[in-house]
Amino acid sequence: MAGLTSPAFAQTTAPAQDAGATEASDGDIVVTAFRRDQRLIDIGASISALSSENIAEARVEQVKDIARSIPNIDVRESIPGVSPVLTIRGVGLDDFSTTNSPATGVSIDDVPLSSIALMNADFFDIERIEVVKGPQGTLYGRNTVAGAMNVISARPKDRFDAAASIGYGNYQTLDAEAMINIPLGEGLAARFSGKTIQQERGFWTSSRLIGGAIGERDVGERHVWMGRAQLGYDSGDGLDLNLKYEYQQARSEMGQYEFFGAFVPGQPFVLCAPVLAGKVDNSQCADAYGFTNTSNDPYDIDQSADLPYDLNQHSLSFAANYDLGDVKLTAITGYIDFKRAYRIDVDATPRDELDFIQRDNVKQFTQELRLAHDSDLVDVIVGGFYSWDRARGLNDNILTEFPLVLFGFPSQTGYTTFDQKTKSAAGFVNGTWHLGDNLDLITGVRYTWEKRHYVGGTDFPLCPIATNPCAPFGIFSSYTDTTISDKNWSWKFGLDYRVAPDTLLYASASKGTKSGGFVSRISTIPAQLLPFNPESLIAYEIGVRSQPLSNFTINAATFYYDFKNVQALILDGSLAVPAQRLGNIPGKSEIYGVEADVSFRPFTGFTLQSGIGLLHTKLAPFTNGSGTFTDNRFSNAPGFMWNGLARYETPIGNGDFNLVLQGNFTHQSTAYKDASNDIYSVQHPYWLFDARVALSWKDGKWEAALWGKNLSNEVYTVSSDTLTGLGIIGRTVNPPRTYGLSLSWKY
Repeated sequence: MAGLTSPAFAQTTAPAQDAGATEASDGDIVVTAFRRDQRLIDIGASISALSSENIAEARVEQVKDIARSIPNIDVRESIPGVSPVLTIRGVGLDDFSTTNSPATGVSIDDVPLSSIALMNADFFDIERIEVVKGPQGTLYGRNTVAGAMNVISARPKDRFDAAASIGYGNYQTLDAEAMINIPLGEGLAARFSGKTIQQERGFWTSSRLIGGAIGERDVGERHVWMGRAQLGYDSGDGLDLNLKYEYQQARSEMGQYEFFGAFVPGQPFVLCAPVLAGKVDNSQCADAYGFTNTSNDPYDIDQSADLPYDLNQHSLSFAANYDLGDVKLTAITGYIDFKRAYRIDVDATPRDELDFIQRDNVKQFTQELRLAHDSDLVDVIVGGFYSWDRARGLNDNILTEFPLVLFGFPSQTGYTTFDQKTKSAAGFVNGTWHLGDNLDLITGVRYTWEKRHYVGGTDFPLCPIATNPCAPFGIFSSYTDTTISDKNWSWKFGLDYRVAPDTLLYASASKGTKSGGFVSRISTIPAQLLPFNPESLIAYEIGVRSQPLSNFTINAATFYYDFKNVQALILDGSLAVPAQRLGNIPGKSEIYGVEADVSFRPFTGFTLQSGIGLLHTKLAPFTNGSGTFTDNRFSNAPGFMWNGLARYETPIGNGDFNLVLQGNFTHQSTAYKDASNDIYSVQHPYWLFDARVALSWKDGKWEAALWGKNLSNEVYTVSSDTLTGLGIIGRTVNPPRTYGLSLSWKY
């Protein structure tokens, strides 16, 4: 689906090359999501594309901003600013472990990311972002069940170019970005780009200074630097090469949880009346030590620890395309080295009841090879993919004032270590069979092999296995050295029928599989280290993509998902202290829904767009220590999503200037945050409103803009940790209202 993407202000790219597509006209977005240059309207799938202009005007700065532009997409950060989890049509991931792979295949310039930890980068100097919904694998390097997102950087060109922008906003935020493209002759060109974000004030205000003294300090500063260098070569006779190096560094602070107590004040481990009634109320509830926060402002917190978020990432990739005439060869090589350290205060109190310091390192290598051949009968792509990655970490589990200390549990700091090595290899083939001038049959198959070796666990120094004083509390040191492997087939069948030059009907059935794995969190019993199993999804979809008028576009789709062995976050009451963990829900779960979007230009300069998504989700029945659950909804899957945009552009001042007015909204209905549909973790319906006013010079080189996001200052739940057994319920919320000014220039 095209979401909020419109030909009205889409960046024009190269003309379509596939034999069956209508020649791309001015204003069409041409994408490569299916490994060929194609117009959006010629693709028989739910696909959205955001051009560089869309990205800049809507301030799509991170993965989490994608949900504002495309229906039936939700983005959840378990902790503000860390590991965004992309959920498409209810299919996502209920985990933020570094060792876990995303359900949505996210690629940067066709290099897939092996860990959700790698998805925190800010966007800069981007040509476009493509999002495809539904299982992918017969065309992609990494198998997926939810869909695929590819972020495509602007590449070197054979002409001189340059651009720069600077902006300042509330929370003392300065951001600046620059790019220069230099032709070097004989088909060779270099492109250098960079961005920095310097936010001197965070969104949160703590009532405690570092160390615990009473006093105000802001929390959530961001200091980010990013840079990219590319060297491109185009021989002019079919050989195209691009070498890219990218670096990111962050020296920031973590956003934190909003605190809610669960115990009667002064009576630890006795649940308060509001919690027993399924509500939270800090005027009547406290933690085990009697602490509570009575502020009604969700950004007022009480953390006394230093809360850093430090990150260093190096990325190197090489892409080669060689057109041999009848066959086109593509090779993409990628390497990433990622390191970070951060602290999470899960209990959200001034005490060290349940704090974690995480240090992790991810290294990955990927290699993809593809051969493409087009003929009058069939367009075929044959490919192979190999990846190796290693995720390592050391976490301090600070339990010096753990609530159970009140009953004799030894005050201590535990240590969680993990070291996971993953190898994966796959072969895939996809064919588009031309059954007639207007009818195509799409077939594809993929075979995947994967092996994971995990070594790790949690050591509590004062809880030795032989004489364990923690045993009465059901807490033990744990360790595992386990290898798991998986072999699976994925496939796709589809029909595309062009009923008119600009109207396409399509139907498809496809299967995708997400591999099993391990969770790298703290474990209090050995059972928590058991691996979770693969999940598989078969998707059926029927849709239409149409532009019946030059100023009107409509796309619609209906889909049904048959989902087995769903990997989900469940509240497991079988543990000594009930806690959330990742497991599988056996049996058949289902998802079905409808999506539609429209774009209309009633007159020159004025554009209206809207996208809507309806979603029904139902998990298979499952039982855990908390009870038996039937007809529960998937997590992060609101039943109704709606977005819209209005944009007006007109010359002013005798044509010397150009004025752009833009406003957009996003609405989501109720959503749960775990498979148990925990009542304390509900995201209630919300509306977000953004706006932008821009004035540019007639030559298009200079632009000044005033922008605002979340103008109504709406607050909603993004994620939560429900630890009622410890007297704590923690919630994280979305960013507050932000606004600012920007000035940009381009050569």
